[in-house]
Order: sequence, then C-alpha cells, then structure tokens
Amino acid sequence: MIAAAIMQQHLRQAVARSAGALGPGAGGARRVLSTTTNLPGQQPTVAQVRKMRCTEILMDRYQPEVREGSEELSLMSRGGRAQKRFQFGSMTKSFRAKSLVTRSVKDYTEQAFIAETQLVFQEFNAALATGAFVDMRDVATEFMQERLQRNMDYDSLVDTSRLSRIVSFLEPPELLQARTVSMHQQVRDLVFAQYTVRYVTENRRVSSSELSRATGGSSRRGVPRPKKMNQFTAAQRRRTDRPNTTREPARWAVAFDEKGEYYYNTVTKQTRWDRPSNFLISPTYALCENGTLGATGRVLSEDPETGLDKVQVDVVFERPLFNLSVPWRVAFF
Repeated sequence: MIAAAIMQQHLRQAVARSAGALGPGAGGARRVLSTTTNLPGQQPTVAQVRKMRCTEILMDRYQPEVREGSEELSLMSRGGRAQKRFQFGSMTKSFRAKSLVTRSVKDYTEQAFIAETQLVFQEFNAALATGAFVDMRDVATEFMQERLQRNMDYDSLVDTSRLSRIVSFLEPPELLQARTVSMHQQVRDLVFAQYTVRYVTENRRVSSSELSRATGGSSRRGVPRPKKMNQFTAAQRRRTDRPNTTREPARWAVAFDEKGEYYYNTVTKQTRWDRPSNFLISPTYALCENGTLGATGRVLSEDPETGLDKVQVDVVFERPLFNLSVPWRVAFF
C-alpha cells in the first residue's frame, strides 16, 4: 500500500501541475535532471520528478526462505543488489511473491501509466516548441530509460509471460541486430551520431580524448582515414555537391583525428574534409516505455554574422503496442 499511495500522490501532483494549480514548493523532495532545462522561475516538469520504484520497497520486504547448505544460501551470502534483483525476479511465480505484489501495486494500473505518460509528452512538446532545452540526452533519454525500467519492473512482477511477449517491441532496431556480426560497427556509428547531435546543438568542438573515452579506445577506431581532397575551389565544390533525390539522403557523422574533424558517411563509408550539402545527422535512438525515441538532425543554414548553424532536429516517439506516434520538430539557432 505504501508504493501505491506514493504513485497515486505523484499522479495527482502531475495533473495539478498541468492545470497550474500546484504552487511553489509543493510535491515534496524532487531531483532535477538538468539545471539548464528550466527557465528562471519555472517549475520542474513531470519528467524531472523522480518516481519511486515499487521494486525497491518489495525487494527490501521480500526475503525468500533459505535452507542451510542449499545453492540459494551461497547466492544470498554474496550480497549485492544485483544478486537480490536476480533472485527476486526468478521467484515471482511463487504464491508468496504474487500475493505481496498484489497488495502493493493493485492501484497502479496500465491506464494510469498511459495517462501520466501522455501528460509528460505534452510538457515535452511545449518545452521543445519554446526551445527550453537543447540537450536531449540529458533530459529526455534519461527520463525515458527510467520509465522503461519502471514499466519492465511492473510487468515482470505481475506477469512474467507478458513481458516476454512484448520484449521485442521494447528494443530499437539497433538493439534487435545486436546478435549479428555487424553490431560493433553499428555501436560506433551510434556513438558518433550522439556526439554529432551534441556538437551541432551546442556548437562546440568535441576533443579527441573525450571521444576516445566514449568509444573505449582510439577515436579513429572503425572509421577510415579521410582521402586527400582534390585541389579545386569552394565554388566548384558547391556546384558538384548536388543533393541526391533518387534515393535516401546520405547520413553523415562528425569524426575526429589528430588533424582535426572530418565527415564520415555511415552508409557508404565515405570520408571527406568539407561538410556535404546534404549533411544529415545519423539517427539516435533511446529506449522508451513500449516504444522507441528517435532523433535525427539536419543542418539547415549558417548565420554569416555569428557563424552558428541552424539545426533542425526531428524527434519521433513510437509505441507499437498502443498505435501511438508523437512527432516533434524544433530548430535550434
């Protein structure tokens, strides 16, 4: 009942906040995911309020019977939350675990979860329209991963067979191909794509050492060296870089080496020093609850006075189970 009461309290606060009825300081303790998200005097959104997972309370209260000399005793003696979570999840079919879950989360229904998620999407859409934040990985990605984990915990506690039926919908296309040989190259492409999104939105250079730490090694791993450029003028280069209208636009990512940055085509594996005219950032996917959050950026133009790029970022959230698709589009200046 404690977990159910806490979840109901968060739901009531979320509805009151959307209607403007929640005053300053209400809602108890909250942790803001990003200090750059809120404008001065703006209240934290629903996405920035950390929800308490029902699994934390249930794991502390549920202690399975351990017989001396059995295999379970050695597992429990090592301790650690990972071992406890594994053991608790493997015994959810027992009558004792199911009865405890029923008493704790009987008021937390799937309809309430969908209603709360829809409210969060509205706040995210309003924030994107006003340009309240630009770092999508800091707020949206962390929030979606938190909600996905909570939804998976809820489904695994109530019905483990239901989680196995929808697990394929919870993975983006990149993770579905994780069992193939080409997974390593796709992971590197996603890493470069994520740094490209942050590079064009924040308009700053990512150092080679920082990129090397993110990729777990050399910043040039898996990316060929750029070929030598032909000696022709910039005007000739612009005339030759005509957009390809016969097929899907090429997807480019920014890579770095000791000589500087260059552009790497994740489709054709082509490299070049100058920025192509059809520069399209490789898509970045984030796990959501029962869906996928994808972000694709495109450089629209460059301000001649400030030298800053105008970037258009398309964000699409898809939920296959509920036939819901929420597209977002925002241009950063």
